[in-house]
Amino acid sequence: MKDKSSVILIAIFVVIGVIATRFEQVNSVPLIIGLIILYLGFILYKKGQGKEPNLIRKIKPLEKRVEEYIPNKIGKYILTKGIKDSKVILTDTPDLSKIKKFSKLKFVPEPDNKDDNAAIKVMLEDMQLGYVEKGKTRDMIHEWLNKNEPIHAVISDIDQNEKKILCYIGFYGNA
Repeated sequence: MKDKSSVILIAIFVVIGVIATRFEQVNSVPLIIGLIILYLGFILYKKGQGKEPNLIRKIKPLEKRVEEYIPNKIGKYILTKGIKDSKVILTDTPDLSKIKKFSKLKFVPEPDNKDDNAAIKVMLEDMQLGYVEKGKTRDMIHEWLNKNEPIHAVISDIDQNEKKILCYIGFYGNA
């Protein structure tokens, strides 16, 4: 539905047009054309109003695909393998509300870990989030770290309810 001011303006123009056509000495064609031009001007004016606040309004940013945060190339190395949604085994459940999606993660081997000498810590800056889950992913991370080739990882999902973090991991090798 049009806003009230447009409806009122149309009603006023119709009344003026009807009254003008009742008088014989008034040529109604120029009057009607003038009213149409006035109405179109009013519509354009209304559309132009409020553009500034629209630029400032809050818009929820679109989710970017995780892959956009994993570069195809790091220095002389190219992306050779990728793992999506690798689970991070959380330690002392961190405050997940402070953790942002697509934040960069680091993997730090922990050979002195008393429970598992192959453990790999998952770090967000200087905060430990947890450990890489045992299995193929952890084995690949060890392999890449031993070869001294780059690994780039970002958080792909944070589930506040289940206290779970998933990450996307990119493995890089020589071209």
